[in-house]
Amino acid sequence: GTTDAISVRLVRRCTAARLYDCAEVLAVMRGRRRGSDPPKSCRDDSPVPKVRVGPSADASAARGPRYSYETVTSARRLRRRLLDDLYPGEGAEVATRIEAMLADHAPRSACEPWDERSAWLIAYPDQFVRPGEASLATLARVLETHLSPTITGVHVLPFHPSSSDGGFSITAHDTVDPAFGTWADVRTLAQSTMLTADAVMNHASAQGDWFTRFLAGEEPYRDFFRTVGPAADLSAVVRPRTTPVKTDFVRCDGRTASVWTTFSPDQVDLDYRSPEVLLKMLEVVLSYVAAGARAVRLDAVAFLWKVEGTSSIHLPETHAIVRLVRSCIDEVDPGVILVTETNVPHTENVSYFGEPGQREAQAVYQFPLPPLVLHAFVTGSAAVLRSWAACLGAGREDTTFLNFLASHDGVGLRPAEGLLDDRDFGRLMDVCGQAGGATSYREGPGGEPSPYELNATWYELMAAGHGEEAAMDRHVASHAVALALKGIPLLYTHAVFASGNNVAAFERTGSGRDLNRAQLSEPDLRELLSDPNSRAARSWSRIGSMLATRAASTAFHPGASQNVLDGPDELLMVHRRSQHENGEALVIVNVSDHPVRADLAEGRWIAGRRSRVEAVLDLPRWSTVWLTRRPER
Repeated sequence: GTTDAISVRLVRRCTAARLYDCAEVLAVMRGRRRGSDPPKSCRDDSPVPKVRVGPSADASAARGPRYSYETVTSARRLRRRLLDDLYPGEGAEVATRIEAMLADHAPRSACEPWDERSAWLIAYPDQFVRPGEASLATLARVLETHLSPTITGVHVLPFHPSSSDGGFSITAHDTVDPAFGTWADVRTLAQSTMLTADAVMNHASAQGDWFTRFLAGEEPYRDFFRTVGPAADLSAVVRPRTTPVKTDFVRCDGRTASVWTTFSPDQVDLDYRSPEVLLKMLEVVLSYVAAGARAVRLDAVAFLWKVEGTSSIHLPETHAIVRLVRSCIDEVDPGVILVTETNVPHTENVSYFGEPGQREAQAVYQFPLPPLVLHAFVTGSAAVLRSWAACLGAGREDTTFLNFLASHDGVGLRPAEGLLDDRDFGRLMDVCGQAGGATSYREGPGGEPSPYELNATWYELMAAGHGEEAAMDRHVASHAVALALKGIPLLYTHAVFASGNNVAAFERTGSGRDLNRAQLSEPDLRELLSDPNSRAARSWSRIGSMLATRAASTAFHPGASQNVLDGPDELLMVHRRSQHENGEALVIVNVSDHPVRADLAEGRWIAGRRSRVEAVLDLPRWSTVWLTRRPER
């Protein structure tokens, strides 16, 4: 007879899950179940239906997920086990609060999260500006007018109020910055494209409300941020900056609080030893799902859990939190993709797919790709790139990579450790300098500065030392690599339009990343794209053409197989194959400054709508060719 709001929501959720038996509903309300087997009337063992999504998908085909008793209870048991490990003695209470939180979200439809048409843009919420219009609405306009249907989704960088670091020092997690728009603008954008929302999990702003309440000693915020004692051993901590690992702040009572600051003094690290922090961040993640996000990116997730005397990166507790977030999202909407952002060497990066039998992220960034592609075009040899790509393996069916060359950050060097040597890194840094860029550093194992990131636009890196035509050829051919490899292409706005460095912003702020973070006027962009001879129009025309070719063949489905073929060092040859009729393709990229002859594998290959391609193909310098297998007659 309970009629409070939480119980009503729980009854609604039980109904959605087809748990119609009254005793079972009451058991869910109480947060437990009796017995190991459900009544027969509660069982539904049919699989969750899969529906293709994308520009031409039929939305009417989507149906709600059908939860079996086993699915619901096993997820709940997993969460309880993880919480017991994370919070001994408090696991049961935290689990009950999480179940109540999930009950607020009606289950949504299951769908296939990606296919060969998938291609996502990376953009700031105010990437495109138009006078008198909310920038999120302008972003939706640009996508619809200039990039759709070739671009099928958008990763919008943090859209909350922020005090620094291009939006990644959030002051209020429950608010959309009025300069960008409102939650209604977020929902509208999510209705028109596949939206990826950015969850800044590791830290919050030192100027935000949470930290102000922490300094005041208010509950529950008094334990929200990770403090360290004066004798704490932080010598083994791995972090991507050279700034101090801890920063002193004065509490309202006059005492000093030494707070862990992985990224900057303005970005204070959350303390996940407090279950209140976990619960608050779960609310944030689920708010993105409720707003229509089809993917959620966990920013800087590798640093979540910290233990003095350790590296405080990739700790087991961090992986447990990722599993917990995945479990919660799966129950609310199994079609939402969980993405982890871990700018680290490949083996560490892919660990966030989870151990066999465990479910963590569905997608991780292919962080070694940008430095290896840059190295290939700088040296004129794809040998290192090819050797790395050939060893990627098949991967799990429910996971994929996000293939990118440029992002709102720079070209990370750490993911290429063990693949490139110090001399290679030196050459890349020299090219970055020629491109008018800057190199940022992190604190190395012995406390010494170590090169961390190259800051410049991707076009400027490709253009360094070359004329305009050669620069564009190199720019386009480099993107062919990211589009050919197994995964989902992720294209940063300034790479799509071949932007130059924002030197004025760099000189004003001193931050190298600002070279690659300029706003674009929507009216000016429209004018540029209307001129076929402009650099922006030429870049998008050629990259868009490759994306269209890719979308026309199931060989480029993220689940299709990949084989990197042997050949001359100047060439990267990627063979893709699916089980469908038009599901075989070969992409060849010449990374060198001279023509190279490719000996094609046996078979009948065609390029576009042209006739059969000869068995020997000559590729001009910095060029690419996309071939499909011609069916035998």
